[in-house]
Amino acid sequence: MIAARSNNTRVAMKTEILRNSDELLDVADGWNQLWQQSQCHSASARAEAIVNFNQTFAREASLAVMIVRDEADHIVGGLPLHIIRRRAWMRSAEMPVNEWSQCGRLLVAHHCDWAAVASALVGGV
Repeated sequence: MIAARSNNTRVAMKTEILRNSDELLDVADGWNQLWQQSQCHSASARAEAIVNFNQTFAREASLAVMIVRDEADHIVGGLPLHIIRRRAWMRSAEMPVNEWSQCGRLLVAHHCDWAAVASALVGGV
């Protein structure tokens, strides 16, 4: 549980990391509801599109989707990432994007405090 502080108010938010496509599909309804509540209008940010991107363009990468839940357990923020091994000892995280698909979007529900969600995401790393 992350207690994010914004405008001198403490907001309890929980950050989770989903480690594969199945885990993202398990929360697809909540993720897609977040997509509808965010300022992102691209359908490529939906859960199914992220999974499709991962299976089509990034098979060598590990999917890691960070989600932020509010006190009511609703997903209010999310960031999809691919973890790529650069060398035997080095990994990096990248947004799932290429020339054909822009699945990597930071999603934040429009009714939430952006600073509190960002604080929870950073705290979850």
